[in-house]
Amino acid sequence: MDVTISKQSIKPPFSLLKYTFVIVPIVSGLDKFTNLLTNWEQYLNPGIKDMLPFSTATFFMIVGVIEIVAGILVFIKAELWKMNSGRCWVYIS
Repeated sequence: MDVTISKQSIKPPFSLLKYTFVIVPIVSGLDKFTNLLTNWEQYLNPGIKDMLPFSTATFFMIVGVIEIVAGILVFIKAELWKMNSGRCWVYIS
């Protein structure tokens, strides 16, 4: 009985965190391509800008792809954790 109550009380915060850590990196990553929310190039240190072998726009596109992949991985890993959490409860108890 206690396990069921615990799972029910954890589900809303877990879902909120999961969707936050999925949506925010994906939206931020997409914005690196569009610059709708901000001009990302102004946030790069000029010293680093001079060391890059490519333009700052290319750098931020690479960063955007990494952020999108990170958001997708969080979504996939959260789903895998949810599917395997029942097994963890069996092993713990």
